[in-house]
Amino acid sequence: MKGIALKVTVVFAILMAALILWQLRDIVALILVSFAITAAMRAPIAYLVKRGLRQSLAITLAYVVGLGAILGLFFILGYPLTGEFSLLSDNIMTAYTRLQNGHHVFGSFDSLLAERLPTTDQLAAFLSSDQISAVGQAILDMTQNVSGIIGQFLLAMVLSIYWTADQVRFERFWLSLMPSNHRIRAREIWRALETQIGAYVRSEIVQGIMAGILLVPGFVLLGLQYPIIWALLISLAWFIPLVGGLIFLIPLWLLTWASSGSLVATLAVLYTIAILALMEFVVERRLYTHTRYTNVLVILVMLMLLNVFGLVGLLIAPLVAITIEIVFAKLAETTITPAVNPVLTPAADLIPEQDVSLLQTRLEEIRPLLSDAETPSNLRLANIAERLETLLKQAEEL
Repeated sequence: MKGIALKVTVVFAILMAALILWQLRDIVALILVSFAITAAMRAPIAYLVKRGLRQSLAITLAYVVGLGAILGLFFILGYPLTGEFSLLSDNIMTAYTRLQNGHHVFGSFDSLLAERLPTTDQLAAFLSSDQISAVGQAILDMTQNVSGIIGQFLLAMVLSIYWTADQVRFERFWLSLMPSNHRIRAREIWRALETQIGAYVRSEIVQGIMAGILLVPGFVLLGLQYPIIWALLISLAWFIPLVGGLIFLIPLWLLTWASSGSLVATLAVLYTIAILALMEFVVERRLYTHTRYTNVLVILVMLMLLNVFGLVGLLIAPLVAITIEIVFAKLAETTITPAVNPVLTPAADLIPEQDVSLLQTRLEEIRPLLSDAETPSNLRLANIAERLETLLKQAEEL
């Protein structure tokens, strides 16, 4: 009966934990994003530390450069994007008016579109009616959603700075909650997750930025309208796993064909495919390597998270898939030991007395140095020294 009661309690606890995580799914997503940012920043910080910078200065410099790069990118793209969006709105209204007046805009599709689109008088009546308030409310809601996403990202950055600055203490805390015989395996899983997720995030960011930088000059040379808008849309879609970069190929071809002809449209699509192939098969393989099992997991996780988090679920699906694969792979690892009869070895052979006495002598030599200053590092070293003294006493007893 005790075994059955224990199993029922464990199952009930797991269900309650799943229910709590579901209720707090927005907070869980925020924490996951902050951990992903932390993992991505780990390698640059380690590089700066190896170059001789203090850890606190390396953390500050890495995050300042990262945030500065994001703000600089917005500043650089702000003016040309504003001009292109203004031109796009004017061209849409001009094309709509020409279409309603019987002029050629989309070739053989003109009559088909003109029959199904509202006339300019109907559109003006629609905009002057009460429906304009609904349109304004929809635009306001979209603006609030974008502002909320930006705010959540900034909050995730703050959490990431905290995790990075307090890494050692954080690891000690959550490892102390686990049984001592599982801590080594848990630390291996955690370090593997940090390495893989950090490499994935850095790879996707580098690929997105490089794709946008390479697409803009190609589109400009081909004479495409709104080259920066197209490059930005394709670069952002590239963050969607597996098929993200291919989403805008058909709209790119159709709209370019309508304005510049089929030859330019085909060349623009082929150039885009070439850039995306370069990102996928050259750049990504130098920054991050995934297994064939990850793609299957990504598809399954995408289907689940899309219904829960929407677009954000698509973006974090690879991170969840990587986590699942690494955790199960590490848990499935077994240490193969030779099947021999154990032989009891005397304790004196395992721990020589001269080694114990040498450690005791060195421990006594460093004690005065640790008691001189009450800094956090010296306090930690003093704590380690006390634990070492306890181990030496146990060794003497053996």
